[in-house]
Amino acid sequence: MWSDITERTNKYLIMKRQQSIAIVLFVLMLMALATPITKSSASSQSEDRPNYFGLVAMPEVGAEVQDFEDGTLKCRQASPEEALEISRRDPNLQLQEITNADRDQLNAQTGGLTFTLRATSQLEQYPQAKAAFLRAAGVWESILQNPIHVVVDVDFGPTGFGRPFPPSRLGETGFQNVAGDSLYPTVRDKLIAGASSVEERSLYNLLPAPGVPTDIGVAAGVFGPATMFRALGILDPVADPERERATLGAPPSISFNSAFKFDFDPSDGIDRDKIDFTAVAEHEIGHLLGFFSAVGIREQVPDSPLGVSVWDLFRFRPGVTLGTFTSSPRVLSSGGVHVFFAGHSEVQLSTGRGDQSGGDHEQSHHWKANELSGRYLGVMDPTLDFGEVAPITDNDLDALDAIGYRVARDDGDGVPVIRDLAASLDGDMLSLTGTAVDSGGDIAQAQVKLLNGGGLTVAQTSQFAVDFGTSSQVSFRLTVSNLSNFPTAVQARLELTDRQGQTSKPVIAMFNHAVPGGPLLSNVSRNGKKLKIKGEHLDGGVAVEINGVIVAEGTNESDNKMIVKGSDTSLNLRSGPNRVRVRNGALWSNIYILDL
Repeated sequence: MWSDITERTNKYLIMKRQQSIAIVLFVLMLMALATPITKSSASSQSEDRPNYFGLVAMPEVGAEVQDFEDGTLKCRQASPEEALEISRRDPNLQLQEITNADRDQLNAQTGGLTFTLRATSQLEQYPQAKAAFLRAAGVWESILQNPIHVVVDVDFGPTGFGRPFPPSRLGETGFQNVAGDSLYPTVRDKLIAGASSVEERSLYNLLPAPGVPTDIGVAAGVFGPATMFRALGILDPVADPERERATLGAPPSISFNSAFKFDFDPSDGIDRDKIDFTAVAEHEIGHLLGFFSAVGIREQVPDSPLGVSVWDLFRFRPGVTLGTFTSSPRVLSSGGVHVFFAGHSEVQLSTGRGDQSGGDHEQSHHWKANELSGRYLGVMDPTLDFGEVAPITDNDLDALDAIGYRVARDDGDGVPVIRDLAASLDGDMLSLTGTAVDSGGDIAQAQVKLLNGGGLTVAQTSQFAVDFGTSSQVSFRLTVSNLSNFPTAVQARLELTDRQGQTSKPVIAMFNHAVPGGPLLSNVSRNGKKLKIKGEHLDGGVAVEINGVIVAEGTNESDNKMIVKGSDTSLNLRSGPNRVRVRNGALWSNIYILDL
């Protein structure tokens, strides 16, 4: 399928010669690197060079960058030029292995995933960043049990591996992406052979054969981060960067820009004006593990080879079931609704192309952004705000489990598991809706903690009784009142306990974001008896809510500015923090915390 490269490339160049040089190079790279390595083509190479099922490096689609757009951190695919720059690190740059003695001892005992982090001398000047890198790697090591050893190069400072960062660039990640022509049957066989349960093996046996039906054709090629292929047993389990460089390219890399303000210790919450370093590092490691998609590549480069990532094997339109799992086309087109499905609940995915064009304008390597879905789905959310926490969730673990990782879970047989959680605020009342599974069907109690934007607890309920029936999978709705007493609360943390005293892992849902299409508040201030509100979509009859009470309709000065007049009493304002929202029709804005 990926042969006759020269003829096809020449036709493409004639037809597309007016397009940008970057896109043409992208096509050439994809088509040339996708050609299988045969004995004749490898004959001039060193005899000890590995030949992994024809896998070859794809450096020009093997990187992501994290940029700030309108005050929000967004993760997007690097352009071909950016990706090549990220992969072309100075070979003379000195790197030193950094370790955590306690973590290494634990890894030796468990025999699971081990990261070797290699740091620049620049990183050594930032001990907090160094410790946070080790902490993030340690989190994934404690979860994933595949006996593989992965090398990741890390850096922090005003430059990333010697290259200055662009002004809005928070970080850059190199995936070490590789591709294999006609590799899908091998991937399918490896998934079946490595299944950790009867249920998982049954799911993998439902994977189509010999090719993958997609909405744009049948695919047999597979590409993605090298780490994922190690977990599947297709690449050597122990990375050897120097030996593998000629075939697989530079090892994975992560670098962050010290020009931005980071909170390096999430244990005491995240400061409102800082970015959670550990969460961003965990997110980027997640991409190295296999959160990667081919959605939109054919739209950007029509003559590119047709291939899928392993995660794409579980990407569908809504409504797929185990009965239709084999025949349902996987989605490689941007736009519409995409869901992850591996036999349980559907989870929404981002639907944009790699450059964030098309679909929901968020790159498809991620869950649906919480701003668009109304709920936080996992650490692979494509956006992150200052002061926001972003923990790993069961959705993240379910996806990694599906693509071939062995996931260690603390929820043994019969322990409740919260699969999905959403939170919505109506005046003084918070509603929590979601789904949970419990093989014993005996969930009996719940507890809710209210958290501020930094993840610190501001209030909590005692354990209260719930009646979810006796089904092993339930949909539920819980309510918490008196939210006006806790104006800084913007997140809810839920735990469920069964009659045996077994408690689920907590799951967090945020309720501070605007409804899609609703007003966006950027600033609220008090001057005498005037309350000034700035933002977007403030035109029309906008109602103002303060601490859970609708107090007035403001006077609109423009689409992005309004004034509300009144005393503190009439506006329900109090000394200290106040929760401010506005409503335009039926659409609520984000929450703004006004300190008086």
